[in-house]
Amino acid sequence: MRRFTSTWLLLSLWATAASSAVNVQRNSDGSYYTAVLSNGSTSLKYDIVFIGDGFTTAQQADFNARVNDAVAALQAMPAYSQRMCGLNIWRVNVVSAQSGVDHPAGGVFRNTELDCRYGNPAVGEAERCIRSDSPAKCYEAADYAPDYDAVFVLVNDTQWGGCAGGLVFSSISPGFAGIITHELGHKIGALADEYDCYVCDGSDANRTYVGPEPASANLTKQTARASIKWNALI
Repeated sequence: MRRFTSTWLLLSLWATAASSAVNVQRNSDGSYYTAVLSNGSTSLKYDIVFIGDGFTTAQQADFNARVNDAVAALQAMPAYSQRMCGLNIWRVNVVSAQSGVDHPAGGVFRNTELDCRYGNPAVGEAERCIRSDSPAKCYEAADYAPDYDAVFVLVNDTQWGGCAGGLVFSSISPGFAGIITHELGHKIGALADEYDCYVCDGSDANRTYVGPEPASANLTKQTARASIKWNALI
């Protein structure tokens, strides 16, 4: 089912629908989406839609191939492969005017349909984290699919990067299969990162967490076995 994270997003979609229509490629049969994996009714399955940013008209075949690679990555990991029958996967081909995405820290900017970027130096966001400055357009593109529970944005850039929140992002860097499975785990399982750093460039290694007990299922401050969330698996 379609899940918007806040009322403002619904209002934004309504207010900008006429002026910010996303450039989506139309298929030969007149449809605007492609079924990559179809396992049944959208009301009974977990629906993932892949959209792309920074892929020009000439690069849509490459986007299609990267989506297939992403699906293959899920099929290769038991945590997903054992549950593939519970998924529907859709593809919507978004066409950008220019190839690539923004790198604000390096002064690189591209004219892309979904306004994706690596990091935000103004707020200290690490460059490895990919976001969109126009999330409403991402959801607008995803709306072309029959339904969705997760929207995965692949950006046409080979620098390692990804992030997950309401939307899920990944670059197409070599070995991006690991980004796909990692970031989707944030979305589907509400799992947290298990890093000891944030920037992870050597300047902030081995940080110590001093906050309350984490809500995520895969993190704990507890050291007594009986109090650990996953004690049954130890």
